[in-house]
Amino acid sequence: MKKTLLLFIVVGMMLVGCRQEAEAPQDANVDIDLAMDPVPPAVGDAVLTVTLLQGEEPVNDATVEVRGDMTHAGMQPVIRTIEGGEEGVYETDFEWTMAGDWIITVQATLADDTVVSQEFEYTLDGDMDMSDDDMSDDDMSDTDMSDAASDAESADDDMGEHNMDDMAMGELATGSSTTGGYLQLTNNGEEDDALVSVAADFADVVQIHETRIEDDMASMVEIGSIVVPAGETASLEPGGMHMMFMGLTRDLMPGDTVTLTLTFESGNEAEIVAPVQDEAPEVGEAVTAGDISIGGAWVRPALAGDSSSDDMGDMDMSEEMEPSPTAES
Repeated sequence: MKKTLLLFIVVGMMLVGCRQEAEAPQDANVDIDLAMDPVPPAVGDAVLTVTLLQGEEPVNDATVEVRGDMTHAGMQPVIRTIEGGEEGVYETDFEWTMAGDWIITVQATLADDTVVSQEFEYTLDGDMDMSDDDMSDDDMSDTDMSDAASDAESADDDMGEHNMDDMAMGELATGSSTTGGYLQLTNNGEEDDALVSVAADFADVVQIHETRIEDDMASMVEIGSIVVPAGETASLEPGGMHMMFMGLTRDLMPGDTVTLTLTFESGNEAEIVAPVQDEAPEVGEAVTAGDISIGGAWVRPALAGDSSSDDMGDMDMSEEMEPSPTAES
């Protein structure tokens, strides 16, 4: 009897040990490689090829997401998803929408729900269109022209000999001296109104911009004002209309808050507090300026950078960066 009981105990321990070994998690150890065509990358259409290897074995049963983000605020990310690969190769079309600094994040979800990711950094040469093709001389009064000239002179003093029309997209992003802001404007009145200016104590220059895509080329245009028709809502959001803060005077870190002063064509003003964060917040209690209610405001994090005009004059950010992957498992 004792021998039989001992045998049952030994067999039970063996079964438990086998079950624990089978359920033990395994390290993914998946290598991610990213290739592209054309090389070097240029604004326009492209093909991205992701290769997944676990040791020397190809991984074919993963779901791969490729996300392209620009370090410049105001641009919508480019996202592609690929289901399944062949010989470990996952291929997708892609579009480089604008020149400047890009971060490509490749995230692979394996069959066992393990997630591995890796980042690759690239710089696309080219100039950002900062022209204002919507504001002709006829549309601006003498006072507006004088104010614009004064603002331009102030910006030139702060930025040395750099002209915004000549400044490459990569310089703005890499210098971390610019960021974007977003919000929603709802007109509860019976007459149209318009946002005509924004003031902030953390930036030398604040402009109202719109991102446009024409002939597969993305550009940012200063539009001067945003009309909010009676009974309608105007949204300032990434990839569309947004506030552009240039010449930051202090770092904007996640968790900070900033104060913005909005002025409308009706003469009404509103002071709002916006959080600094990477994505839109839930729309809370709105602030009003006359018939306009303002909600959902937020500003992207950014660093002020070096304000020395001599240093900026010597900067050459047009050289292509080699990919520098940083793995996250």
